[in-house]
Amino acid sequence: MALLTPPETSQARGSVVFESISKVYPVKKRSGAAPVHALTDISLELPAGQITGVIGRSGAGKSTLLRTVNLLERPTSGRILLDGEDITQVQGNALRDVRRRIGMVFQHFSLMSSKTVWENVRLPLLLAGVDEAIADQRVAELLELVGLEHRASAYPAQLSGGQKQRVGIARALVQEPEILLSDEATSALDPETTRSILDLMRTINRERGVTILLITHEMGVIQEICDQVAVIDGGKVVEHGPVWQVFSNPEHATTVSLLESFRRSSPREIARSLAAIRPAAGLHIEDSRQGEHLILRFDGTRAVDVSRIGETLRSASGEPLRLVASNITPVQGHPQGHLVLALPHGEDSSAVRLLAAQLADTVEVI
Repeated sequence: MALLTPPETSQARGSVVFESISKVYPVKKRSGAAPVHALTDISLELPAGQITGVIGRSGAGKSTLLRTVNLLERPTSGRILLDGEDITQVQGNALRDVRRRIGMVFQHFSLMSSKTVWENVRLPLLLAGVDEAIADQRVAELLELVGLEHRASAYPAQLSGGQKQRVGIARALVQEPEILLSDEATSALDPETTRSILDLMRTINRERGVTILLITHEMGVIQEICDQVAVIDGGKVVEHGPVWQVFSNPEHATTVSLLESFRRSSPREIARSLAAIRPAAGLHIEDSRQGEHLILRFDGTRAVDVSRIGETLRSASGEPLRLVASNITPVQGHPQGHLVLALPHGEDSSAVRLLAAQLADTVEVI
């Protein structure tokens, strides 16, 4: 028995559109508590073939939104369009067909401890009645993809956390879904393992064209692999757009707070702390407590050539400008961050400031 394929539509395969989605959890009348509004009027598009991240604080509604895609949570109102078709009210066989088109990776792996790696990955195909030869071929292919072909006969208790998550990813892909949901899939893993799992998900997205929706509370995960990000707070999407644009110019207080906790110390804090340091034995730190610091901020809209900037500013001042701190990071190919420069003591810095304003998006002197 072959797996059912989605119908041909004019919409790109793997697109998801949320139209005014709300989710309200009722409470018992006797409790006197008010209903819980987990999601409120969310409209959001997940472009086919892209990786979309949803980030927010605990309890913001991230997981509830994710689980509406495969209807583990049915929205109270609104529509969800999968490849242009409303799936919100599907039932029975139609619901099973929809769920076969959507794979899901769980935070805590959700593997069956009594079954081997091979059996865990093969189980969805067994339940769907797929021909054994086809099932075995697909399992072998996926175990090779996730790098676990040598662990096919192992049991979950014999695997590391990263290996368990790779099994979970293979199982989620075994029915060849067009959409992959990831619910905090890396939050229980160490940084090195997290990086390897994110690399694997990026490979799946690029080579197989699978649309990925991932839920996370880590801005580093968003920066690492996402094409676009939606920030959710109190059950509402408060900010949404390409990752580099949201990172460079956050508009909502929640986004600003999440970015502040992710980034290193602000340039102002770095400059002030270094300006207060007395030179210690063996350290060549210029005492610039009486000087000024020039902060050049870059929002990703222009190229950043640190060496050229240094030479250009040096020619304007007549003296070398000391680089105090630098944090330039490419986000989706757009360099973002800041440079902190110490101006020479007693120097008339007006020309330097004017030139700096032409090189950076924002210039601040402290």
